Amino acid sequence: DFSLVLAKKMKAIFVCLGLIIAACSAMYVSTPAGRIRHDCVHHIPSGSHIMELPTGHAKVIRPDGSSFVVPECDQTVMPMFEPRALPPDYDGWLAYTVYNDSAGFDVFLGDFSVPEKPSSVPDILYIFTGLQNIDWIPKVDPEPLGAFDIIQPVLQYPGDDGLYWSVKSWYVTLKSGAMASDEIRVEPGDTIFGNMTRTGEESWYIGSTVTSSKQTTEVKVTNSRL
Repeated sequence: DFSLVLAKKMKAIFVCLGLIIAACSAMYVSTPAGRIRHDCVHHIPSGSHIMELPTGHAKVIRPDGSSFVVPECDQTVMPMFEPRALPPDYDGWLAYTVYNDSAGFDVFLGDFSVPEKPSSVPDILYIFTGLQNIDWIPKVDPEPLGAFDIIQPVLQYPGDDGLYWSVKSWYVTLKSGAMASDEIRVEPGDTIFGNMTRTGEESWYIGSTVTSSKQTTEVKVTNSRL
């Protein structure tokens, strides 16, 4: 029966399509800037220095002096940010405030109070302050024509390995993807000191410090856009 054969073929097509969509979704992971391809998200040791090379690639110098170059996040085949439908009321972040200053900043400091654990487990919840080189909200605004960079000390829940709060220091750029320092586990009631301070004409320090223990996870970033 032709209709039965066609139905079986159509069912097979839909199953394959579902598997492709699931596989594509699994290729993206959560970051403070949105869901990014897993091969474009990189862990770097705390204390590393990220420098932009003339080619636009990011070179990471570890605290021990060794280094490696972060591969370019090639978007010719698959976009860096996950192309999924968004709720009609989604505006990029759950709550935020923005301040633009054409003269730029030299320092941005702030304290985070670690809240109680959420009553239900979210995908991933991020709380952060940040500095960007342009006014752009990922997934909401059109892709920027030029480069985009954001530095940010970030509190997240759940942590990488379980249901706990943790902090990292992040640097996200469209060319090399997202880079995050070592995770520090924190507890409800802890205070986190977020530190973004200019250390040179093109250099910044990004630090996340647990004030009670003085533990810090940090990175330094150098490029001409910051």
